[in-house]
Amino acid sequence: MRRKETSGQLVAVSGADPLNLVGILTPGERVPAITASRIVYRDGIPVATRVAGTVSYLAEVADPERAAVLLALRG
Repeated sequence: MRRKETSGQLVAVSGADPLNLVGILTPGERVPAITASRIVYRDGIPVATRVAGTVSYLAEVADPERAAVLLALRG
């Protein structure tokens, strides 16, 4: 996977998902392991979270991509 070309694909997971490693393997605050929390990854890198209804961006998100990220955070 490390040698694979990046595609910019967005993947959203629940905070209760075992792939929720934000704040554990990455710098920053942890995302609570509850189903209402969401994390969006771009090419395996966390770019945004939704915790208690508040959206936080962890990486640069261009304006055209922002709508797709917000849609993915809805679930």
